[in-house]
Order: sequence, then structure tokens, then C-alpha cells
Amino acid sequence: MVLAIILIAQTTYAQKFLKSTAGVPKTFQQIQREFNTWKKTADLKHEKGWKYFKRWEMETALHTDGHGTPVDPKVYIDAVTQVAAEKQRSALARTSTVSWLPSGPLMLCPII
Repeated sequence: MVLAIILIAQTTYAQKFLKSTAGVPKTFQQIQREFNTWKKTADLKHEKGWKYFKRWEMETALHTDGHGTPVDPKVYIDAVTQVAAEKQRSALARTSTVSWLPSGPLMLCPII
């Protein structure tokens, strides 16, 4: 019984519009085209699960380039590192030109 449930779960798809390919991964654009083709023939008011796909599609689109291929995370990490370095240089440039230092009740008195 358990084996039958596992086999059925392995052979069925959660999304009705996805067509089976024998172990070949699909590109993001292929999945989008299959959904758009299926959407033309299906009544989305009565179908289930398509909103989950659209949410996944929107999130995945943020992590792909204009051609639908996944973007290398190194690009993002390099951009973040560059922005952090620019902010640090900017802060150092501002502090070197300041001719005054803060003083007041929030300043700690150095112990002599």
C-alpha cells in the first residue's frame, strides 16, 4: 500500500500544465510557455494551483537574467561588496573634512 502511494506520488505532477520530460531539466522560459499554452484552454476560475505557479514565477523572474537563465549569485555578492566599499569611502571622506568633534552628555569622558 505504501509502495503504491509512493509510486503514484512520483509519477504525478502538481501542475497540470507541465509536460513530462525524461530527466531533462526545463528552462524557465519553457515552463512559462507551457503555462501560457495551458492557460488558453483552461478556465482559471475553476482550476487550482495556478496562483502558486504565478507566485513562483514572479519570484524566479527576480533571480534570472533577461533570457530566463539563473543568475550567478557571485554577481549579487560582488555588487553588494562594491556598494559597501563605496559607502565606507564616502563616510571616510566626510569624517576627514570635518573640523569639529561631538561633545555633550552622550560623550564618554576618557579615564586619565
